Amino acid sequence: MLVYAQQNGRVVATRSLGGTGGRYRMPLAPGDYTISVPRSKDPPRGVTVLSGRTVTANFPNLCV
Repeated sequence: MLVYAQQNGRVVATRSLGGTGGRYRMPLAPGDYTISVPRSKDPPRGVTVLSGRTVTANFPNLCV
């Protein structure tokens, strides 16, 4: 299962959830993103990444 990061409507990064207990880490440059898991029942999450900060986007209805 993949997690997608989109910026301005374009996919800029993807990460696999396989074998990680549903956790993922996606290094992104500062900016605004939409994070989504297309196979999840949860809607996409809008996040703002700031330099040197960690942002969390949870998808509780995800089955891995």
